[in-house]
Amino acid sequence: MDAQLIRKLGPKQVAEAYLVGALWGYSASVLYPARALKRAGIKVVGPPVGEEPVGLPQPGLGRRFSRDSCEPVLLDEPSEHSRLVEEFDKLAELYEVLVRPFSTPIFDEALAVIHRHLAPDSRVLDAGCGPGRELRRVAGFSPGAKRSGST
Repeated sequence: MDAQLIRKLGPKQVAEAYLVGALWGYSASVLYPARALKRAGIKVVGPPVGEEPVGLPQPGLGRRFSRDSCEPVLLDEPSEHSRLVEEFDKLAELYEVLVRPFSTPIFDEALAVIHRHLAPDSRVLDAGCGPGRELRRVAGFSPGAKRSGST
């Protein structure tokens, strides 16, 4: 990295760049080789350990969580955090590029588990933890589900 560029960066940006680099390194040395071995038929991870939590909703029961309102509930006035949302919206594309190398293999494994709990009309809440790439994949498992909000 160019020394002038490093001097222009603040401590926060240097720390963030270091974290992204470390996560990319982990992806390249652990996650992607594990995925390649799995695709080759070599078992690298055992089955989930432990019991599934008692009382989980059964597939297709998502509607019981939205009895009060079948439409999104919008705020009457801006939140004190609206500025943060606007800032993230400006950076969403960059965020996705930086996060994708290590989030994709992790989410692939999670999706295999999530999938068995989704009915064709399931409703899934996106808690706003990224630009929505993973949520679009989840939505593909529930083609009859109603889409609400912005995408």
